[in-house]
Amino acid sequence: MSPNAASTVDRFTIPKETGRAFEVRAGNVLRVIEAEGPQTCDFNAFVLPSLGERFSAGRTRFFTGIHPRKGDSLWSNPPHERPLFDIVEDTVGENDLLFP
Repeated sequence: MSPNAASTVDRFTIPKETGRAFEVRAGNVLRVIEAEGPQTCDFNAFVLPSLGERFSAGRTRFFTGIHPRKGDSLWSNPPHERPLFDIVEDTVGENDLLFP
């Protein structure tokens, strides 16, 4: 599904230097938009309900390199090692996993 074709489930702003937890279900599109100035978005994801499976910057680097881009996946930790998110659009182009 194109990110432009998705209907909005929830929309909110996360102020800089803060964080927020929220649920993203399989098939949903998570869109991150930079609202003010150059910001860094720290991202983490956990698989419900156990939280033992989570986003792994290290495994993602192994499969995609340090600069994930459109078409790449964000992978979960061992022993699960499966795609959690697919990058369907990237308007930044300089994402990195250098300092997870």
